[in-house]
Amino acid sequence: ALDDVLVRDQILTWAEGERGEALQRLLAELAPRAMTGYEAPVLTAYALTCYVQGEGALAGIALDRARQADPGYNLARIVDDALLRCVNPAVLRAWMRDLRDVLSDDVSGKPKH
Repeated sequence: ALDDVLVRDQILTWAEGERGEALQRLLAELAPRAMTGYEAPVLTAYALTCYVQGEGALAGIALDRARQADPGYNLARIVDDALLRCVNPAVLRAWMRDLRDVLSDDVSGKPKH
């Protein structure tokens, strides 16, 4: 399911807030079990979740594996760039809140604001 961008993005909005730690544990379990060809989305989601939870070292390891699995996976490149530039995790948490609002608007068809 994480290879579907809309599903992936919706799940990533859970990384910020009370669901974050549970999502991180779930993705840690899924990452080594990902089928060939599906590793990059799972590893990147895990990396982003680790990053916003303040675990940059784990995020870096997961991103290395994601980029080895699929060097062209765009979200892995973006998250890796943020990590290398030392973007504060708070910035990514704010991005996730904005993403949650946008996805909420798309689902309902009405602006949330």
